[in-house]
Amino acid sequence: MASQRGSEGVGWVRGVVLDADDIELLAAFWGAVLGVGVAERFDDWIMLAPAAGGPYLAFQPREVGGADSVPRLRLDVEVADLDDATQRVETLGGRLVDVVDESEFTYHLMADPEGNEFSIVLPISSGASPTS
Repeated sequence: MASQRGSEGVGWVRGVVLDADDIELLAAFWGAVLGVGVAERFDDWIMLAPAAGGPYLAFQPREVGGADSVPRLRLDVEVADLDDATQRVETLGGRLVDVVDESEFTYHLMADPEGNEFSIVLPISSGASPTS
């Protein structure tokens, strides 16, 4: 595959989401390590405030009974348009795994050419919410 240097990217890494057995414990640990507080909290989601303008770090419960091969880490890539970004990712060799349409937000679960999953999400300011 030819180098993509200099080409316009599809989006940027807005957040890193870690599946955890104890989201409170990991959020407290990483908040202390990074020196940041909690920016958003739900029963199944804790998002730390971004440090120094970087991506946020968030935690969600690990799937109960999930296989050890279930991803524990997933990138959230912020994009301007979900459908356009999905098409561009597919052109680059990725694939759409699922369209997740929850009551308050929608995101596309994608996979890279080796099957590593990541989400493409709309900007938070547009009414989108982090993936879960």
